[in-house]
Amino acid sequence: MLQNRLQQLATNDDGFCFDPRTGETYQLNETAQVLLMELKRGRSESEAATLLAADFGISIHEAEADTQEFIQLLKMNGIA
Repeated sequence: MLQNRLQQLATNDDGFCFDPRTGETYQLNETAQVLLMELKRGRSESEAATLLAADFGISIHEAEADTQEFIQLLKMNGIA
């Protein structure tokens, strides 16, 4: 279900995100943009965290925490 909902989100390179189901808009930072893109591609949370760590030169522990925080925000906003 998460994959289907994520596919419905419209995004652009400036971090603007629109949910056509609810009409809500969001502004994503660089970290959230990478995570959303990877999750939309069907990557697992673990895979997305690994890519985030590599892209931003951070520890896998920090990337996993950031990924979990992002997933929680998606849930809070009814996306996940």
